[in-house]
Amino acid sequence: MLLLWLNASAGHAAPIDPTPPVAPTDPANPGGGSVNIEINGLDGKPSTAVLTLIGITLLSVAPALLLMMTSFTKIFVVLAMTRNALSLPSIPPNQVLAGLALFLSIFVMWPVINEMNTIGIQPYLNGTLDFNGAVGAASGPLQQFMLAHTREEDIALMSRAAAAENPATPRPSPCRPSFPPL
Repeated sequence: MLLLWLNASAGHAAPIDPTPPVAPTDPANPGGGSVNIEINGLDGKPSTAVLTLIGITLLSVAPALLLMMTSFTKIFVVLAMTRNALSLPSIPPNQVLAGLALFLSIFVMWPVINEMNTIGIQPYLNGTLDFNGAVGAASGPLQQFMLAHTREEDIALMSRAAAAENPATPRPSPCRPSFPPL
């Protein structure tokens, strides 16, 4: 054991000459530098850290997405009104109504979710699309679903709230919000 310990190499790295520091740039004249962040792994596919970050982000906003972009709220309201119309104020409980509304919403949204997965998510995971391309491709089916189930009066109300012109047809309505300057 002593011979192994004596023959072992030192536990520190060889000394390396440090590189001299770079002079700071003038903040008034940054000189055209740019920042490039690469989120893909070595094989062109997204890295596991990025996928984990996206997954956690989606889980944190999932309740808001569920309420705003699916028929969950409408189904829940109809079930609650049906329960009250039958003079059953607490049977079934709200948790059961929420579960039924969730499963019915998934049933209604399944074709849209499947199409979003096929044209946006899977190509991104395979490395054939970048993140922006995947978001653009996957938002198409969702935008079509939302336009098919949104009244024109509601689109006009949201356009006025955003201080934007009312669109002639629902088609040019952007999927991403653009807020006027303050």
